Amino acid sequence: MTTYIEAYDIMAGHIKDSLPADFHIIWPDLPDSHKNEAEYARVTVKYDDRRQRSFGGRDGTRRFEAYGLLSVQLSAQVGDGNTALDTRVQKLVRALEDARSPLVCYRNIRAISTGKDGGYNTVNVLTNFEFTDIH
Repeated sequence: MTTYIEAYDIMAGHIKDSLPADFHIIWPDLPDSHKNEAEYARVTVKYDDRRQRSFGGRDGTRRFEAYGLLSVQLSAQVGDGNTALDTRVQKLVRALEDARSPLVCYRNIRAISTGKDGGYNTVNVLTNFEFTDIH
């Protein structure tokens, strides 16, 4: 049984574990400010769908599958040929590919370069996710 909060916490852990401890991360529930950091990440979690997968057993519990999209926008100041940004992107992609959580499953992990935005280069790491809720 996984709730939305538990799934979010698992995904946040995978993101935090792939980045340095002092890396500036803008979480969905915090103000959107990077205060001129050299590098930062902006996390977005969008729940797309929820489907009932069982009618319930003797105890009345039913199985539901929840689906969504995890987006991590990684940005680094222009100036090093994108080396720092590419390194962070690769570590995050590999962390999501290697994640072995029985509660949250990632699919279709990809990195999409969005180019230069002001003084920053940006890459979006996107993955579809799913988890099961039984109640």
